[in-house]
Amino acid sequence: MAMSKTKRPEASGTVMLRCAHHALMLPPPEEALAESPTWLRGRGPVYFADGPVTLVMALEEEASTSHPSMIEAHAEVLLIWAKLANDLLGTTPLEAPERKRMGFNVLVFCTELASALHSERFGPKISFDRRNRALEVVAQATLQIGACLVATVRDYQASLS
Repeated sequence: MAMSKTKRPEASGTVMLRCAHHALMLPPPEEALAESPTWLRGRGPVYFADGPVTLVMALEEEASTSHPSMIEAHAEVLLIWAKLANDLLGTTPLEAPERKRMGFNVLVFCTELASALHSERFGPKISFDRRNRALEVVAQATLQIGACLVATVRDYQASLS
């Protein structure tokens, strides 16, 4: 289970994008397999300090001129996390707990992008090319999510019998 982002105020992350009221933050490298990238309200440099919000929540509070760059940055980071998940799959056994953590982290971050793209408020405002690229990233991430969570799904299915 991933730690709450409010329990580690000393850990710094990497800012991928700063907007007027939000920053897209990557977790510190030592936390990359256990924590997900996130949007934070505020612009502080500390990853765990400010309250996390979803991409849609951040879009609602930012100027519409920021929306394309926010969605593009989210897709770029999702692609990075999907590649991290793919690397993890090649170096860990099926039952490795890191796979479950990574799978759920990528799942949550992926659904934020899918939700924004599906939203009638934000999705149609994104250019055709950017929207298609983001949808391709969602599809690619979904493959990694499935591979990371295959043991979890198997265990769940076994619990139903």
